[in-house]
Amino acid sequence: MNAYSVTKPAPCPKNMTSELDCAPCRRYCNENNYMACAELCRPPKECYCEPGYVYLKRGLQKCVLPQDCPK
Repeated sequence: MNAYSVTKPAPCPKNMTSELDCAPCRRYCNENNYMACAELCRPPKECYCEPGYVYLKRGLQKCVLPQDCPK
């Protein structure tokens, strides 16, 4: 048992992680949102899309690969 005994966060949905040090910019399917956007470091242990994935739509905790976005 290490000195940093932390409670394990609830498992994230598929294609999501809470292991990132910085919260990535939120990118959404079919939205050109690559505007200036800073990463937030040391966020609360929320779930975020894994690198390379985008949110299917706003308000939905579901991440897909850009090529899997609805056309």
